[in-house]
Amino acid sequence: MAALYEGYTLCGLVPAQNLTSSGVHGIKSERDDDHVLVTDSARSVTLYKVSDQKPLCSWTVKQGRSLTCPVVYNSITKEYVAVSDNKVIQIWKEDDISLDKAFKATLSSDVWQVHIFCSGEQELYVALSAFMSASRQTHDIFCILQTEPVEKVQQEVGAFISSSNTTDLQLVAGRLASALVSRSLADLTFYTGGLLSQLVQSRNLCYSICPDLLLLALEKRDYFLCQLCLQFFPDIPEAITCACLKAFISMTDSDANILNLDPASVSFMDMLITKDNAQDGSQNGCSYTSVKNDSLEIMDGAVPKENTQTPLEETCPVSLNKAVLLNEILQASYSENCLLPHLKDLSSQHALVFLQYLQFLYLKYSQDAFPQRKELRSPTLNQVMDWVCMVLDTHFTVLVMTPEAKGLLFKLHTFVKSQVKLFSELGKIGSSLQEINKMKAKKEIGQYSIEIIELY
Repeated sequence: MAALYEGYTLCGLVPAQNLTSSGVHGIKSERDDDHVLVTDSARSVTLYKVSDQKPLCSWTVKQGRSLTCPVVYNSITKEYVAVSDNKVIQIWKEDDISLDKAFKATLSSDVWQVHIFCSGEQELYVALSAFMSASRQTHDIFCILQTEPVEKVQQEVGAFISSSNTTDLQLVAGRLASALVSRSLADLTFYTGGLLSQLVQSRNLCYSICPDLLLLALEKRDYFLCQLCLQFFPDIPEAITCACLKAFISMTDSDANILNLDPASVSFMDMLITKDNAQDGSQNGCSYTSVKNDSLEIMDGAVPKENTQTPLEETCPVSLNKAVLLNEILQASYSENCLLPHLKDLSSQHALVFLQYLQFLYLKYSQDAFPQRKELRSPTLNQVMDWVCMVLDTHFTVLVMTPEAKGLLFKLHTFVKSQVKLFSELGKIGSSLQEINKMKAKKEIGQYSIEIIELY
């Protein structure tokens, strides 16, 4: 079951051979928040109970007909209203098994959407929005996708996306993305990454609607599109998230340096990497020097000499753009139980580089002088620590046997020990701090005074 505000897949759809007619027309609420109507872009509408993720009822129009807009529910009359073939209105109730005997009415113009609203307290009206020109334009766009060269498609479809209002784009975004992806997979010379990026940024897509989109972006090494998908898709499977992680880590620095990525994400990492290192070195009250000294107490002689004589490093182990992409992985939604098996597929070298980067982030975040700016997209400290734990859980046995990893593991061990020591010391004065909080201020204290408070 999904956590609060976390997205999940209610139902899966089997793609049709013609991807322009695949996907979902719309999802509408029914009698309450626990019931929804899912209208596919073929012939069916299904009533789901959300808490059970199970279908309760399903209705299908006749062979040869198709549902052309989302089915809506009239909560007053307990009836469903659908439009088939753009012109035919059908009305039925939940206990109607077949739509053959449902009420039908044919209109003179095409219908875009059905709206149910109440005037006063009794009268109900069905508002029908005609869109003959929009319908023709959408049809023309899909004809352009299937036949025209890539330059023509980019020009016409780009203009269509830019000029479409929000509601228009909501209805066709899924089919449009599926059509572009389908042709890209079938024709190696055809790829419209810019158009796919526009559709993702419109927030009308998710992974479930067009599952091949992110895989196509990885295949084409379109890492900006990958970044957008990780930002806007809440339902990316853990296996795909790990596939992105492997692709990002294995990318060469020369390839990473030429990427154009989200400016806010780049600004954050640029600030983090180029930040003046000439600071006092304190981390939440614990200096690098104290960490170094603690390390000598823990494992004297167990680590190469150079590891005990240098402070914890602050140099970013990966290039700026690669770090930006790794940050998107850290912020992706996941279930730990589902993620861990796929995380094991990382090679020991990739796991080591990833841990080095996570250590770099943790040290930067732990500095008192480091400001975390909310306007810049960045992972949280908790997200960083969660990934450290998961990578260690899945690769610790291999890393212990890897000579290159011993120094990193030792640094992580000593740093954690220093933090435990710090919190232990803070715990000792906890009761004293509580007593100070309870003390009442003296009334005669002026705007400035020096007082001596005895704790013991």
